Amino acid sequence: MTPDQAGESRIAHLLPRAMAEDDFTRRFASIFESLQADILARVAGAGRYFDPSIAPLEFVRMLAGWTNLPSLMAWEGDSDGERHTREFVAAASPLFRWRGTRRGLEELLGHATGGRVTVIDPAGVSIGGTRPTEPTTGPVQIRLHLPRGAPLTEAEIDVLVRTQLPAGVHFELVFEPDGGTDA
Repeated sequence: MTPDQAGESRIAHLLPRAMAEDDFTRRFASIFESLQADILARVAGAGRYFDPSIAPLEFVRMLAGWTNLPSLMAWEGDSDGERHTREFVAAASPLFRWRGTRRGLEELLGHATGGRVTVIDPAGVSIGGTRPTEPTTGPVQIRLHLPRGAPLTEAEIDVLVRTQLPAGVHFELVFEPDGGTDA
């Protein structure tokens, strides 16, 4: 008969004989076994928190906050709101390293709105010491071609853009119906 079948702690059979024969010591050791079982169960379930598609929704919202993504309240009342939130966080997290760049903004807004996004940065960034031949000025222009029924309002898109661009960067949002052309 194993220690489990006898109703004893599995830890008790690891104790020196004199301690293992003491009823109090065996019961005391069983406390640690129950704690260990609880900890092992929590560790085994921790993996579900790393995948936004199966993590608890409150945890997914907290992840959005960690990456400084605003709460997307428009999705809360939507029948697909939970799915949108999960997909957005899954797509946005890898884009965090591109935050504040043209690429990051285009991809993030594309995932958030389901539309086509073009970012025109007249100042640009110098790569390898090369500079544009003519100095350019003006705000960053963000052109959005939104599908009908886009999940975010213009005000929510404005908030999302503000959280992604560096402080002091001026921008202009241009909303065009789906199928519009870039100018």
